[in-house]
Amino acid sequence: MTIWFPDLSNNNGALTLESGTVALCTKTTEGTYFIDGTYQHYINEAHRVGAAFFGYHFMRAGNAQGQAQFLRDHDHDFPQMLDIEAAYGSCPSYQDCLDFTKAYRALGGTLNDWYLPHWVWQGYWKSPDLSEARSLGIFITSSDYTTYADNGPGWASYGGVTPLVWQYTDALNYSGEKVDFNAFRGTVAELSAKLGAQVPSGPVPVPVPSPVPAPSGTTQYRATHNTYTPLVVDHAWGPKTTQALQFVLGIHVDGVFGPVSTRAFQKLLGVKQDGIFGRVSVEALQRKVGASVDGDLGPVTVGDMQDALNKGKLY
Repeated sequence: MTIWFPDLSNNNGALTLESGTVALCTKTTEGTYFIDGTYQHYINEAHRVGAAFFGYHFMRAGNAQGQAQFLRDHDHDFPQMLDIEAAYGSCPSYQDCLDFTKAYRALGGTLNDWYLPHWVWQGYWKSPDLSEARSLGIFITSSDYTTYADNGPGWASYGGVTPLVWQYTDALNYSGEKVDFNAFRGTVAELSAKLGAQVPSGPVPVPVPSPVPAPSGTTQYRATHNTYTPLVVDHAWGPKTTQALQFVLGIHVDGVFGPVSTRAFQKLLGVKQDGIFGRVSVEALQRKVGASVDGDLGPVTVGDMQDALNKGKLY
């Protein structure tokens, strides 16, 4: 038996899960600066349709202890997967990921799976043996976008590990969007037993965005507000920062940095509006706020963006 399930994040927006969805993985956090605004929405959607749920943390290089604490502060006690990719000019090392796993577990978190694409293992990690990860009881989710088959290439072993889950596409039509989709050769109960995934027992509170006044100088601000409460420059891109940015962009304010917000921000930055806030967009943002242009959407750049929002310079 094989089951299939979506892998979602704020890049997909807050989708309504399709009936019959048996499992779900969604983004929780990134580094020590980004909290996914759709995470709680998807916990509640998993509860509604009865899907086994787990989240994931997008790992950045270094500071494994700090990242583990950041995830633990926002995971709502649901099991997590570690997302290991090269992005924004850096890639976490094998040791970073081992250290993160140990630190997160020491904090009481459940983490039994790494999303480790073959191209990261081979190209960035130089094909190490993964025996130390195996000794920690870590499973692997592979990534190979092709036609699914029970004997397809996504199930090929590397580093001495046969993938437990295969992300076989990034463009399956689901709930009106093209999304990442995973396969698991087994039952939902077997997946849950290995990863700790569980159907949420009830909904969790989803923060209702309160109006965040935009910086002086924007048309919407001048028309509706006569005072301005500045953002706290905490170098963490969370829902409040997104709300302030959405005011500036003149779009619906919901605190979720999804495709609509991304494309609107890309238009402001003068780059291709593809809905993917990658290196080109980050570099454009860094030039806009006068930061060092390195393509790294880290805490320094986020803090500079927050400061620019406070000073009315990001429009």
